[in-house]
Amino acid sequence: REELVVADARPTARWRGEPNPIDRVPGRIPGAVSAPWNEPPPALPAGELVAYCGSGVTACVLLHRLFLDGRPGLLYPGSWSEWEQYPELPVERSA
Repeated sequence: REELVVADARPTARWRGEPNPIDRVPGRIPGAVSAPWNEPPPALPAGELVAYCGSGVTACVLLHRLFLDGRPGLLYPGSWSEWEQYPELPVERSA
């Protein structure tokens, strides 16, 4: 089984967990790599790719760009707006 690579397509400040008016709970899914949708995709480690953003929309832009580069991936449709609703789920921050 391949390792899971989780890519966060939100802007870097939101990935870091800086306070902002959008996220009720600032932070990211633990281990997620910052891969903002509006920047060139970073080099990602090998493994099964899953992308998320705030609501599941802009992660599709990242997934499309990576697909065109030969790297298919999956969408976590609930994205951060779903994850942050469950206080028992871990949250990582680096702000």
